[in-house]
Amino acid sequence: SSGINAEYGVFKYELLVDRLFLQDVKLTAGNHEAYFVFEDLLIQILLCFSRDTQILNHFVHTTASPPRAYTRNASGEEIVGELEQTAVYPPNGIIPFHGFSMYLAPLCFIWSDPVILYNVFCKLYTRFFFRLHALSSHPQ
Repeated sequence: SSGINAEYGVFKYELLVDRLFLQDVKLTAGNHEAYFVFEDLLIQILLCFSRDTQILNHFVHTTASPPRAYTRNASGEEIVGELEQTAVYPPNGIIPFHGFSMYLAPLCFIWSDPVILYNVFCKLYTRFFFRLHALSSHPQ
């Protein structure tokens, strides 16, 4: 659905992490006999996910912090110094890694509506999945 893509600005601008998500989907789910049929849906959901700043709220429950990038002024000089002069990048604070799309792929069997799938994936990621790649003393 183009509505979910438009809501998160997927068509407005391209992020560097878009290429990481695309490559991950192609190398993992895209090559898997059970998941390759969901390739377009996976890409759609993950590109929206990378732009969703609400995902940043899960960092409250972990010792990790979102990656930050320094901003540049109009002449291209890096502005170094205060935290206010940095921006969270990617917007959701999560750098994709090899196999990330496999968190989402099995859910495609259950939900075919991209909006429902996206909402379920976000809830599962912020509640459980982020713990699979974060160091913590949490019992889960």
